[in-house]
Amino acid sequence: MFAARVRPADFEEAETLHVLPGAEIFELDGVRLFDDAVRCHSVTLVPAERAPGLGEADYTTASLYTELAARGIVPTRARYTAHSSLVPPDEAPLLDLDGGAPALHIEQLTYDQYGRPCEYNRVVYRADRYRYRYRFHATLTAGPGEGRMAPGVGT
Repeated sequence: MFAARVRPADFEEAETLHVLPGAEIFELDGVRLFDDAVRCHSVTLVPAERAPGLGEADYTTASLYTELAARGIVPTRARYTAHSSLVPPDEAPLLDLDGGAPALHIEQLTYDQYGRPCEYNRVVYRADRYRYRYRFHATLTAGPGEGRMAPGVGT
C-alpha cells in the first residue's frame, strides 16, 4: 500500500536532506499493515539526485535499502527521535482512528557512507499496535569505571 513519486523539496525538506529547495526528492508514502490491520503511516524522502531511478521499483515487494545499495548508497548511521502525541486529524483516517487518539511519532534521518543525509523517514504509529524496545550495552573507552553506555541494536 505504498505510493511512490518524485517531487520538488520544500524548504524544510531541503534543509533536512541538504539539497536546494525545489530539488527533486523521491517520496514513498504508505500505510503498513500487520495481519491486515493498519499499524502505521510512513513517509520516506530520499534526494533523487543521489539515487537515480529509485521510483522504478515495486515497493509492494522491494526494499528501499536494497534499492539504495544497488545505487551505491550505504546507510551507516541515523538520528532517531520518538515522541507520543495525538494523531494528526489528516492521518487519523489512514490509521483507522478517530482524531485525537494517542499515537507514537518517529522521525529518522539516515546518513550514507559519506556523511550525507540519504533518507528521512516520518512514521505515525497507532499507540495500541506498537511497542518499542531498545537494548543498550556498555563500551569501555579508557579503563574500568570509565565506560559509557552505547546504543545497541533495537529489538
